[in-house]
Amino acid sequence: MLNKELEECYLDTIYIAYTDEGEIHIRIGEHNQVLNDLLAKRGVSNWCFMTAWNPYSKVAEAEANKIQNNQLKTELNGKYVFYDGHGKGRKAEWPAEESFLVLGISPAESISFAKKYQQNAIVVGDLKNPAALLITV
Repeated sequence: MLNKELEECYLDTIYIAYTDEGEIHIRIGEHNQVLNDLLAKRGVSNWCFMTAWNPYSKVAEAEANKIQNNQLKTELNGKYVFYDGHGKGRKAEWPAEESFLVLGISPAESISFAKKYQQNAIVVGDLKNPAALLITV
């Protein structure tokens, strides 16, 4: 269970992916037509925005974060179409976290990665529904 302040931080974050179509800015609770067009172009319907940075939302050393995120990237490589990105909160004291927009991944698979990399939450969506915060702890 997350405390309300941490959940509000997640909800207030903008999730940015660097795709072939340009930057896609994802906000929780909003539909994103550019993202939906990308999903349709790739022939998939689900997506997830995830990271391996700062396990359990505890600030970790930059090098440890990079190692964890590279390990996640290696696991995604060859299995999914994904794009680099970052999550950027509105509060300046929390640095942007390197992340990935993963296409064609089910919520169950997304949760599995989140638990493995000790993430409190991920952002998920599909062609029919707006982006949603999915608590994983």
